[in-house]
Amino acid sequence: MGFTDRLGGMARAWVHVKTTELITTDRSVREDAGLRSDQVEHEARVGLGDQAVRTALPGLADAAERQAERRRLAEAEQVAAEQSELRALPRAQVSLRSSGTADGAVDAELPLRWEEVDGELLVEVLPLADARPVLDGHELTRLAFLLPEPARDGTWDLAAVYAARRASGLDDLLDWGLELGDDGESAWWFDPGAGPSTLTLADDCRRVSLALSLSGAAGRATVTAEITRAVPAAPL
Repeated sequence: MGFTDRLGGMARAWVHVKTTELITTDRSVREDAGLRSDQVEHEARVGLGDQAVRTALPGLADAAERQAERRRLAEAEQVAAEQSELRALPRAQVSLRSSGTADGAVDAELPLRWEEVDGELLVEVLPLADARPVLDGHELTRLAFLLPEPARDGTWDLAAVYAARRASGLDDLLDWGLELGDDGESAWWFDPGAGPSTLTLADDCRRVSLALSLSGAAGRATVTAEITRAVPAAPL
């Protein structure tokens, strides 16, 4: 292999790991890529000489930096679009209590996504990133629950709802849960066998009473929430 081929091969290897180091959001991946980029650069200096490395790598580093900057801008635009969508949601008064491995309380007016799609009701409390209330030392990022039928006043045993849903081939516990911290770093999901879980809709679906038994990596938690919608329910 000629000098040019060796230089090109090492340069490509270096820019690959350097780009990974710059753009990844995974800390362990970033640290590993940083070590590998240093190793590739060291091997290039030993095998090809400092002058060749100085000639090849600065331009590649600039290219990697530009790529990383484009990635950061794209991510910032995506976050801004998501926050703009949340700002447009109607607000609801939320009174949330949690015990167990997530212990605390929240009383706040928060954005509420209330969606009926394909005959199912999905409800999500989604605080804005710059105004998240704190629960058990972590920012509240999401509280969600599902009713697999159109919204109407009534009371449901969510364990029975889940059992029926599972029998029909749908087994996604992520439709019920509590998430705290950035990217849901702490999360608890519906645990039908952990205790009573109920949902009550009243006053033409303006008032919601929720009790959820949850489990997560940290252990079990029990969440109760009273939600008062600020807008009338959609016609049934």
